[in-house]
Amino acid sequence: MNSDSVSPRSPIDAGRVRASSGALAPASGRCRNSRATITAAADALRRHARALPLIAAFAVAATGTAQAQFQSQLQSLPQSAGQSAAQSQTPEDNLRKAIEAKMPGEKIREIRRTPLPGIYEVSFGNRLFYTDETLSHLLVGSIIEAATNRNLTDLRLRQLNSIDVKKLPLDMAIKAVKGDGKRTLYVFSDPLCPFCSQLEQELQKVTNVTIYTFLTPVEQMRPGSRTRALEIWCSSDPRRAWEEWMLKQVQPRSKPSCRNPIDQVIKLSDKLGFQSTPTLVFADGAVLSGMVPAAQIDKFMNAVIPAAEPARKK
Repeated sequence: MNSDSVSPRSPIDAGRVRASSGALAPASGRCRNSRATITAAADALRRHARALPLIAAFAVAATGTAQAQFQSQLQSLPQSAGQSAAQSQTPEDNLRKAIEAKMPGEKIREIRRTPLPGIYEVSFGNRLFYTDETLSHLLVGSIIEAATNRNLTDLRLRQLNSIDVKKLPLDMAIKAVKGDGKRTLYVFSDPLCPFCSQLEQELQKVTNVTIYTFLTPVEQMRPGSRTRALEIWCSSDPRRAWEEWMLKQVQPRSKPSCRNPIDQVIKLSDKLGFQSTPTLVFADGAVLSGMVPAAQIDKFMNAVIPAAEPARKK
């Protein structure tokens, strides 16, 4: 094979090609110095031989460095979704799972920490109880703040049961101002409900309050209550007609044929979740159902700062 056709693949191959070419191939009509050529080739081989261990060592070192870098990058990768989720679980999340397992069917409204270390409040609808992180004990009762003597449980229940009083359509209610009228009370009442009549007697003992009465007849339970509500609303003086009927049983004389909001009030009561009459709503939106004595009404009204009067519908 002609040496000119050989393509060197490495420094060693290149040296071999040059050595063979110098020894055998004529150049410029005369032969090359074969001894010098062989000596140069031998020196080249020795240099390459000495370099081989260094090249091999460098390759091993490079491989080791790459492996170390790979391991470091692997460790820095995000953990699996399951591990991340497990680490992100809060005590409230774990407690929710435990309650759902032990009390299937109960819809948990909220789980929150209390001022007591390790004790949590669990609310179901308008009810609540207290427990520890492991659900080992259930506490039912009130938490009293010793420094202020405040019943924190009662205050919390007020929040849980509250509604937005700013959304109440006051033009659909009968308004009565007593004293300075600074406090506010909203009442959903049925004209044929005996407990509603008793409540009206109690409200006569309460002063310095503005009362908005929403006529809420429950026709299914007390037939004729819707007609009586219409007679009261359609009177020339609905407030007077209401009080005379509820306090003295004086029947209104007006015809129940005027434009009225009775059906709208009934729908509003259902939407708010009110299940009985009378139902009282205080300035902070707290809801209290049933006949309530005047002293308790005063206590509830004084427990909060009266809210600004909602704007009337235009």
